[in-house]
Amino acid sequence: VVAVGEVGLDLYHSKDFSDEQVRMFQAQIELALEYDLPLILHCREAFDLLWECLSAYKSDSRLRGVWHCFDGSLEQAEKMMAAQFEISISGIVTYKNATELQDVISKLPIERLLVETDCPYLAPMPKRGRANEPAYVDYILTYLSSLLQKDKLELARQTSENTRRLFAF
Repeated sequence: VVAVGEVGLDLYHSKDFSDEQVRMFQAQIELALEYDLPLILHCREAFDLLWECLSAYKSDSRLRGVWHCFDGSLEQAEKMMAAQFEISISGIVTYKNATELQDVISKLPIERLLVETDCPYLAPMPKRGRANEPAYVDYILTYLSSLLQKDKLELARQTSENTRRLFAF
């Protein structure tokens, strides 16, 4: 076991069970802290509440992790990075209508980025609409290298190093 996750809050479809989600999320945070493991965070339409939950543990140096499938703002990313969370980029960044996300990601340090596929969802262009798979991470890296104006192999090396550091392997 290298992490606790995917955990977090999702208020996209309904807020009806937000109290239950918060209780479960707090228990999952405490589990991660007990075993000194990073969290893999899911956050959909719930950043303020998620941040409130995490802030209750901000004095604990073991609190760390990654915002899986990042789709937030620059301010949110900066808050999370200051709280020892990395930012994971999925196929969403390759979508034509993701210009705000692309702008945010272009301002983030590559030393804090991970790359993921979120199988079987969110396949990158040109595979959008198909089931996602690990091989498609190459499309994300290709897109990111252009967006960030970085060599693709250097970006792959850095994001791999970031992943190894986070998960301690």
